[in-house]
Amino acid sequence: MTKVIVTTDHGHDLGERKAFGKSYPHYDSHANIPLFVWHPSFADKTRKVTGLTQTVDLYATVLDAAGAAPVNATHSRSWLPLLKGENTIRPALTYGTFGQGVCVTDGDWSLFKSPVDDRGLFIYSSVIYRPLVVDSQVGSQIVTDVTVPADSGNFVPGSPFPQWKTPMKIAPRNLENFLFNRRTDPGQTQNLWATDAPQRERMLGILRDILRKEGAPPEQWERLGL
Repeated sequence: MTKVIVTTDHGHDLGERKAFGKSYPHYDSHANIPLFVWHPSFADKTRKVTGLTQTVDLYATVLDAAGAAPVNATHSRSWLPLLKGENTIRPALTYGTFGQGVCVTDGDWSLFKSPVDDRGLFIYSSVIYRPLVVDSQVGSQIVTDVTVPADSGNFVPGSPFPQWKTPMKIAPRNLENFLFNRRTDPGQTQNLWATDAPQRERMLGILRDILRKEGAPPEQWERLGL
């Protein structure tokens, strides 16, 4: 049976908050993307589903629809149960940009935790995206910039392959923290970080729990001030 899934990449802000593009902080205006599904088993039920999902869930969903299971450990979760009437598969989820802050939402609230400036940041990968030695010419001189992995090992949970741990330098785009009530403030214009401590601490607790379960590297806790 044919199933159809229509979704998108991130959106773009078009002048909202005097900014263009897709950069952190990730407001709903570009982070909340469409998802349309046609499934023959539910063809007579046209409705809106409010459960939280994210792009990584497409992997487990497509396999589930084909009657298969993910081969390795994965963060992906099938959202087919949402089509069957279940309320949620994810009580909360995270999203963000590498080297910037992290965003977390439970559907009602969103929290953006920006990084602390000048903290350790690493790429964990089985390939080296930046060459070990990069030669560039400055005037008449050849300048060699050496980027050496700090370590190697099995750092990524669920991956059978070892990875390089390579240091990176990325300047944070924003160092301010944000807390928004998505129900009463859908435009995310009122930052409640300093004025609603109970919700701030609750959302920070959710963020810490997700980072632990997903195997965030140790330096992330210091980098995010958690």
